[in-house]
Amino acid sequence: NIGSGRKNLDVETWADKCAFSGDINLYCAVPKNLQEGAGMFPEMEKTTNDNLYKIDTRTGAKKLIAVPDGNYSMSDIIVSGNYLYFTDETTGKLYTIKLK
Repeated sequence: NIGSGRKNLDVETWADKCAFSGDINLYCAVPKNLQEGAGMFPEMEKTTNDNLYKIDTRTGAKKLIAVPDGNYSMSDIIVSGNYLYFTDETTGKLYTIKLK
């Protein structure tokens, strides 16, 4: 029965670049560009720039909510209250985005 409730969210990213906020909303860092083969070898995209999407997992609706003002490859995403925190893969620095 593994994968029986699976739903295609139609975003090209990896599960570890996403974080839930509550039971429904999912925030995902989605690379602006992906090289061929990157799905099998995510290390190829460690320095790609990401945009941030909010996805309603019930309906599948997705919305671009942030185009960061810098070039960030987001990882370790955490949502807490009205803020999303992430680490930039390139520099290792922690950043925050205020959610509406």
